[in-house]
Amino acid sequence: MTASDSIILEMFSRLQKCENNIEKLTREVESLKKSVLKSENPKHSRPENEDEVLNKDDSKAEMEDNGDNLLTRSPARELIMEKMRQLKPSAIIRVANRSEGSGIYMSDSKGVKKFKLYHSRSYDLSLDKVISWSGVMKDDVDNKYDGYIFSIWCGGQLYTLLFTHQQLKDLIADTNKICDTQDKYHFSFTIKPDLKVFETRGPAQVDVTYSFNNYQVIG
Repeated sequence: MTASDSIILEMFSRLQKCENNIEKLTREVESLKKSVLKSENPKHSRPENEDEVLNKDDSKAEMEDNGDNLLTRSPARELIMEKMRQLKPSAIIRVANRSEGSGIYMSDSKGVKKFKLYHSRSYDLSLDKVISWSGVMKDDVDNKYDGYIFSIWCGGQLYTLLFTHQQLKDLIADTNKICDTQDKYHFSFTIKPDLKVFETRGPAQVDVTYSFNNYQVIG
């Protein structure tokens, strides 16, 4: 990897951190708005599941507002969970809480599974291919999730790459990845027009086309 490539990836990393911070601040502002409205209208009772309804409405509005420009993590996660529910209609599929490791929680007759989600936009402005950047904490790999999902938003379309725990560990080994000073592995996925997928953060490209829409990972 050249010095210019390292600089570009570092810029992408900082940009993604900024996007995540903006999303977090937006949620906090919306929460404050709801608190103010509740205090101004104490006689108006709220149904027990109103927070869930509001979250769903917020996700829909966010998808409509962003259009083809940007789909952020929360609505992307909703789309992925909806796909999982279609494939596993009898399973309980929801957002995992912090004690469950965050991500996506799934429970069915076979037991409980947890999936870690990483979301990125495409950083290829020419749109002739999709290029993503994601950082995976070493703890996320050591904690052994049942699957790892990388969602990428590009040109009005959501692309999903799904790996089992072993597949992600093998990819780390195959690409000789080492953690940075924050105990984070860095991945850059490129999806070409023929839908071939490669991990390109390293001296050699590694074919990971098997991960494209690989929902068999959920079992």
